[in-house]
Amino acid sequence: MGALKSPPTGVSTEGVETTAASWQWFAMMDEAIGGMPSTTPPVLVASASGEGDAVVVSPQSRRQERAGSSRKRRNSDLLEFLQRQAELEEERRRP
Repeated sequence: MGALKSPPTGVSTEGVETTAASWQWFAMMDEAIGGMPSTTPPVLVASASGEGDAVVVSPQSRRQERAGSSRKRRNSDLLEFLQRQAELEEERRRP
Protein backbone atom coordinates (compact mmCIF):
# COMPACT_ATOMS: atom_id res chain seq x y z
CA MET A 1 0.00 0.00 0.00
CA GLY A 2 2.91 2.35 0.72
CA ALA A 3 4.12 2.00 -2.87
CA LEU A 4 0.83 3.41 -4.18
CA LYS A 5 0.82 6.27 -1.68
CA SER A 6 4.17 7.53 -2.99
CA PRO A 7 4.56 6.15 -6.50
CA PRO A 8 7.83 6.45 -8.39
CA THR A 9 8.13 9.47 -10.65
CA GLY A 10 8.56 7.42 -13.83
CA VAL A 11 5.76 7.26 -16.37
CA SER A 12 5.63 3.47 -16.46
CA THR A 13 7.56 0.35 -15.57
CA GLU A 14 10.16 -1.22 -17.81
CA GLY A 15 7.51 -3.69 -18.99
CA VAL A 16 5.38 -0.70 -20.15
CA GLU A 17 2.79 -1.44 -17.49
CA THR A 18 0.46 1.29 -16.29
CA THR A 19 1.18 2.57 -12.78
CA ALA A 20 -0.35 5.16 -10.48
CA ALA A 21 2.47 7.49 -11.50
CA SER A 22 1.44 7.29 -15.15
CA TRP A 23 -2.03 8.70 -14.36
CA GLN A 24 -1.79 12.45 -14.79
CA TRP A 25 -4.38 13.16 -12.08
CA PHE A 26 -2.90 10.92 -9.32
CA ALA A 27 -1.61 13.75 -7.10
CA MET A 28 -4.84 15.76 -7.37
CA MET A 29 -7.04 12.73 -6.69
CA ASP A 30 -4.88 11.73 -3.71
CA GLU A 31 -5.28 15.25 -2.33
CA ALA A 32 -9.05 15.25 -3.02
CA ILE A 33 -9.69 12.05 -1.09
CA GLY A 34 -7.29 13.10 1.62
CA GLY A 35 -4.94 10.17 1.22
CA MET A 36 -7.63 7.95 2.72
CA PRO A 37 -8.41 4.53 1.27
CA SER A 38 -11.40 4.52 -1.06
CA THR A 39 -13.04 1.61 0.75
CA THR A 40 -13.77 0.88 4.38
CA PRO A 41 -14.59 -2.53 5.79
CA PRO A 42 -18.32 -2.87 6.58
CA VAL A 43 -17.69 -4.69 9.87
CA LEU A 44 -14.87 -5.14 12.34
CA VAL A 45 -14.47 -8.69 13.63
CA ALA A 46 -12.16 -9.52 16.51
CA SER A 47 -10.23 -12.57 15.31
CA ALA A 48 -8.35 -13.28 18.53
CA SER A 49 -10.07 -13.42 21.87
CA GLY A 50 -8.84 -14.57 25.26
CA GLU A 51 -11.79 -16.78 26.15
CA GLY A 52 -13.81 -19.21 24.05
CA ASP A 53 -15.04 -18.55 20.55
CA ALA A 54 -16.65 -15.17 21.18
CA VAL A 55 -16.86 -12.94 18.10
CA VAL A 56 -17.43 -9.19 18.33
CA VAL A 57 -19.03 -7.52 15.32
CA SER A 58 -19.23 -3.76 14.92
CA PRO A 59 -21.78 -2.71 12.25
CA GLN A 60 -21.54 0.63 10.47
CA SER A 61 -23.70 3.36 11.86
CA ARG A 62 -26.35 5.03 9.67
CA ARG A 63 -24.28 8.21 9.77
CA GLN A 64 -21.28 6.37 8.28
CA GLU A 65 -23.50 4.81 5.59
CA ARG A 66 -24.91 8.22 4.61
CA ALA A 67 -21.43 9.73 4.58
CA GLY A 68 -20.26 6.90 2.34
CA SER A 69 -23.02 7.47 -0.24
CA SER A 70 -22.46 11.24 -0.38
CA ARG A 71 -18.69 10.67 -0.66
CA LYS A 72 -19.30 8.25 -3.54
CA ARG A 73 -21.47 10.86 -5.27
CA ARG A 74 -18.78 13.55 -4.81
CA ASN A 75 -16.07 11.17 -6.00
CA SER A 76 -18.21 10.22 -9.00
CA ASP A 77 -18.71 13.89 -9.89
CA LEU A 78 -14.99 14.52 -9.48
CA LEU A 79 -14.12 11.51 -11.62
CA GLU A 80 -16.50 12.66 -14.37
CA PHE A 81 -14.95 16.13 -14.26
CA LEU A 82 -11.41 14.76 -14.46
CA GLN A 83 -12.34 12.47 -17.35
CA ARG A 84 -13.88 15.38 -19.25
CA GLN A 85 -10.81 17.53 -18.59
CA ALA A 86 -8.56 14.73 -19.86
CA GLU A 87 -10.68 14.47 -23.03
CA LEU A 88 -10.44 18.24 -23.58
CA GLU A 89 -6.68 18.14 -23.03
CA GLU A 90 -6.34 15.31 -25.56
CA GLU A 91 -8.35 17.35 -28.10
CA ARG A 92 -6.07 20.36 -27.54
CA ARG A 93 -2.96 18.24 -28.10
CA ARG A 94 -4.17 16.78 -31.39
CA PRO A 95 -2.65 18.44 -34.47
